[in-house]
Amino acid sequence: MDGNRRTSALRRVSKAREGVRKHGTASSGDMDESSIFGSASFLHQPARLLIVEAVPPWWSDTSTVVCNALNNFLTLAASLKGPRRLPLFSLYSITNQADRLLPFLSVSSANLPSLRTAVDNLRSIPGQGVTPEPTSVGQSLQDVVLASLKRLDDDVRFGRTNISSVQVTVLTSRPGRITVRLLGDVMKGEIMTPSVSFVVIQLYTWERWSEYQLPAEDPEMAESQVPVELKQVESNVFAVEAVFKQWLHDYGRDSEHLQILLRGCPNPVSIKCDILECLIHPSFLLWKNPESTETPWSASQAPKILRAVKTVHASENCQSLSYGMSPIVRPTTNGRQNWEEFEANQNRFQALNQALERSEEVLVLRLELPQSGLPLSSFYVLRPSPSLAMLLSPITCGELFLPFTFPDQTRDSPAEVVELIDSCLSQLDRDHMLNPSSLSGNVYPYLRSTSRGPQNPPLGGQKITSKSFRKSNSMSKAQPVLLRPVQSGGSGSSDPTFGQSGPPTQAQPTRGGARGRRGLGPKYGRGRWMGGGDQ
Repeated sequence: MDGNRRTSALRRVSKAREGVRKHGTASSGDMDESSIFGSASFLHQPARLLIVEAVPPWWSDTSTVVCNALNNFLTLAASLKGPRRLPLFSLYSITNQADRLLPFLSVSSANLPSLRTAVDNLRSIPGQGVTPEPTSVGQSLQDVVLASLKRLDDDVRFGRTNISSVQVTVLTSRPGRITVRLLGDVMKGEIMTPSVSFVVIQLYTWERWSEYQLPAEDPEMAESQVPVELKQVESNVFAVEAVFKQWLHDYGRDSEHLQILLRGCPNPVSIKCDILECLIHPSFLLWKNPESTETPWSASQAPKILRAVKTVHASENCQSLSYGMSPIVRPTTNGRQNWEEFEANQNRFQALNQALERSEEVLVLRLELPQSGLPLSSFYVLRPSPSLAMLLSPITCGELFLPFTFPDQTRDSPAEVVELIDSCLSQLDRDHMLNPSSLSGNVYPYLRSTSRGPQNPPLGGQKITSKSFRKSNSMSKAQPVLLRPVQSGGSGSSDPTFGQSGPPTQAQPTRGGARGRRGLGPKYGRGRWMGGGDQ
């Protein structure tokens, strides 16, 4: 009997891994950090049980916020490609009694109508009525939690699912300590496995903040056998939606995502790290029109219209909000315009660049994507530079932003660890600027080895067989990825477009030939860009 259980368990695991291989990897055209480092595994995601305490008089103030945030989140989670980040979700409401609005259900595009119906039923709960007693709410919490856990345990035992952990989230608008105490009281007599966790989300408004401030720690709660996490969240759609979006992160990995190897003496020093997603890449969504995730800048396309939205101080622009490729923008050299138009456009471009650089700001732009239904918009940040060029970086929008938090550095590292890291960094080459010509990715040999034809043309009519060019292209899986530093660069450049220091120069027309390079000025000479001397 045990052998049959192990066999069925192995089959479920192999099917899950096969699903990850089929649906969890990005295409070769959408190669990004998630696909490179394998962070999109999501094999140990817990089931989510959401219990909404919809009791008067608080529910009349928070119902719209909670329902809108939940509707937005479920729409986003159900529209994601790849492995299920939210494999099972269940929704209950507590008024005078507990009502199951949605049983445990996989969050996918096929189940989106059922998910929306559950949210609509939650929205229809009236906000007026008699406030139930805490003892009645506590009994309802106990009934909901125990019934849901028993149902999930039966599904695991009979092979209907392989989810072995669940997080119970209670969303309330009354003082959160009351709900925490209720959860602790009703679970004291029950056997709780370590795979069950509890979170209480307390919604508050700034107008009534004094009513929601946390009192001193209750000694009875400190001795409780059931750990319950309490979070206070402002009652607005973005904040509540951010709480739900934390469920989309990768949970419970068996190993770290990557390791950073530093040269050490006598042995290398390894630093193990995990990758935290800052946003949902647009290529991970199920778009009806695939072009929604692309913004081709080909000359054959019609010119894209980017409308200015606002300016933001450069120091307040977080790099984690950018994704994809960042092209360089320069004044157009379109041959259809006359000299007056060319000169006027170049002057406007230069004036914009200088104004942004002088004020130390970046320009936020919006690109409207034509769609058959509702219009879509993507956003970009235009960064100035000392050159006659600017950098255009795509940034995420609020719908695709993933919240994240990290602990502050509350203490200094031990002296021996600081000395070890400083010693490792001192062994690396130190450059004042990052020169791409000094970094070789072995791309050319790899492309030649993967091509079907011969690497070099036959010489003198010599017959070359395919056997002489056969090479092994097998790539072993490396988990986690090892990152080895090449050099440590300084901050010798303020130019985001070229990564070089030096005074700004105006680009000039140049003629062909060996002497034509001098017409570009010293900044673009070979000695500056290629790292070599004049020849």
